Amino acid sequence: MKIKTILFSLAFISLFSCKKETIETPAPTLLYDISGSVNLYDDGVTMVSDSGMLVSIEGSNPFVSATTDANGDFRLEEVEKGTYTLSYSKTGYGTYKIFGVDHTTNDPTIITMTPSLGQKSATQVSMTQANIINDTVVITANTNPTGNIGTSVYTRLLFSKNSNLGAMNFEYSTPVYVSNNNPISFRFSAAELISIGFQKGDKIYVNVSRESFWGNDYFDPSMGHQIFPNLLYSAEIVDFIVP
Repeated sequence: MKIKTILFSLAFISLFSCKKETIETPAPTLLYDISGSVNLYDDGVTMVSDSGMLVSIEGSNPFVSATTDANGDFRLEEVEKGTYTLSYSKTGYGTYKIFGVDHTTNDPTIITMTPSLGQKSATQVSMTQANIINDTVVITANTNPTGNIGTSVYTRLLFSKNSNLGAMNFEYSTPVYVSNNNPISFRFSAAELISIGFQKGDKIYVNVSRESFWGNDYFDPSMGHQIFPNLLYSAEIVDFIVP
């Protein structure tokens, strides 16, 4: 009986020892830096200090961020592997975002695209009008301050067939227009309007909004929409019929 007990104990100890030996140590979490840079401007084309812009990983917990130095460079240190959205923000600037940053390899990630980001404009837009001249729509608006030879103003036009036109509800947006006179004037032929998706006889609503030369705009894939963080949507909407 004693021998059986001893043999059972030895077998139990042996089994326990084998189990203990099969316990695996978890692999260490691999951390690598994400780095990049920015170019900063005023609301036009004049470069300003590239320092002081906060670059962060959206939704990170704990919060991961870095601030650009005098050269516009930043480094997000020791970031776990994953795919991220980077957010760029600074007082006076509309927030810019880069989606789908691939940080899944066993190497530091370098953001090769250097965004040029501009300050929000202080220009006010008012007294917008739309008139038809032959087959051309002429849209005019006043700005404050007024544009002149030494001072450029920047605007962007939004178009929609919906009267509920807004900064997040439009069907077509123009590039940024640079103007040096007041009032500013925009001309769109019927052929141009048709080429962007409208039809002859459509009632179109338009808004002339203040913008900066570098609008900091980006496409948000989750919303399926172009975002204009520097755009200041004006209160005035005018309409016209496509000739």
